[in-house]
Amino acid sequence: MKTSALLILTTVASVLVFAMNAEARTWTRAADKKKIEAEFVKVEGDKVTINMKGKDMTLAVSVFSKEDQDFIAEQGKKGGASADGLKGDPKVMPKGPTSVVLSGAHLCCSKCQKKMEASVERYDDIKLSFDKGAGTVTLIGDSGQAVEDALFKIHEAGFYGSTDHAKLKMKKLGGSKKEVPEVEVSGIHNCCGKCDKALKKALKTVKGLDEHTLEKGKSSFKVTGKVTIADITKALGDVGLSAVRIMEPRK
Repeated sequence: MKTSALLILTTVASVLVFAMNAEARTWTRAADKKKIEAEFVKVEGDKVTINMKGKDMTLAVSVFSKEDQDFIAEQGKKGGASADGLKGDPKVMPKGPTSVVLSGAHLCCSKCQKKMEASVERYDDIKLSFDKGAGTVTLIGDSGQAVEDALFKIHEAGFYGSTDHAKLKMKKLGGSKKEVPEVEVSGIHNCCGKCDKALKKALKTVKGLDEHTLEKGKSSFKVTGKVTIADITKALGDVGLSAVRIMEPRK
């Protein structure tokens, strides 16, 4: 499958990962001043994509108020906020064959490696090479864009790490810093006892966490206490893991 097809799949899946780091803001429709709560995803030309209640919507920038349009323009100057959180700029994306070394990702066993391989195996423009001794994975793609998309898919599979490339990075750790009494975490990689141990080690570092429901082999759990999504996101990233979604329970 070529990169263009991968981009389509990435866009469809992007809402799942974006939710863990985005914060909702109030948007105002210019025509009737109606307000909605939604998260900014990205801006492309005169179109802006927002996420409302877990669903992406792409609308004309002109639909929104002047204040919202100014906000969108500012995000565009920053390079926009893409759902996968990667920093590559299409205008300066590396052309031709590109390789990136990913380090720090949690790969404790063959199941972890197979899960990461499975996340990109359908794409014939990406190859992975593992160095168990060094604890690294080398991504080799037909282009910088292919590698960027593969990093997104690896993150979506539950892994996190740092790269040796100035432009091609995994998503920046972040999320809301507001203390909340309960958070739901889903889409984690937890294939064996070592994964479970790493996850529980991460949770021990989360300030204000009283209890969690994490169990070996389970891909989702809840935490209670006085916690922030930012702290949970960082804790998982510090042990080389990630989650598809980290959010407050829907009311």
